[in-house]
Amino acid sequence: MLVDAAVMTAAALTAVGVVAYVINRRKPASRVDRYISISSQLFRLQRLEGALEAARVALDLAAAELTDSPEHCAALHHLSAICTVAKRPSEALELIDELIARLGRLHGEESDRLIPALFAKAEILEATEQPLALAAEQVARVREIRRKVSGANTMEAAFASANLSSILMRGAGESGLPAARRDGLLRQSVALCLEACSVSTVSGNSAQAAMFAADALKLLGDDQSKAGQEVLTKLRGAYAEAAGREWHPGNA
Repeated sequence: MLVDAAVMTAAALTAVGVVAYVINRRKPASRVDRYISISSQLFRLQRLEGALEAARVALDLAAAELTDSPEHCAALHHLSAICTVAKRPSEALELIDELIARLGRLHGEESDRLIPALFAKAEILEATEQPLALAAEQVARVREIRRKVSGANTMEAAFASANLSSILMRGAGESGLPAARRDGLLRQSVALCLEACSVSTVSGNSAQAAMFAADALKLLGDDQSKAGQEVLTKLRGAYAEAAGREWHPGNA
């Protein structure tokens, strides 16, 4: 089995090299795109070493010949994603931080072009079991960008608030938190969820408002603390207003 795996990995790496001659005759942007495509194909075949090799070739090429281009940014994002799956979190974070900084410099710190990279960083932080507060910082930044770019009373902003509400709710459930910190996270979470529900209702999407409230109620669970019961009452009220019926797990 180990021999077979080694042979498959060697074949994948050789394939990258064999294709290189043909690809190198193309324009730089086309070459970067092709190496990213090869990396993606190898990833789907579960050949991670080959996928990493092709992704690194794409990034090296983009950095050398297409600095700050869309292809350069795409190569950074792609290699970061492959590193995450390959359990190389330090490299993945370094790459995504470089991408976020580069996009901010090119397009402004409030550009919606940062959003996919910010979500990717949040996912990396969660995957490496970092405190959820760190991932929440990225999601909070996404929310601010959505509100400024799309408007505070749009469904884009509502979903951004709901996403942040969710991660804060989950963060409140982490072990070892002081009670005051936990209660504060719960209250921040419910405020954001109610905001998302309100915007959805005003936008004529009561069904989505009910879903926001139901999702938050599921995350909250059977919390018997004072803050938990306070949040439960507010979320139940939001659900009932949006759905026209009382909430319980069976009808959410």
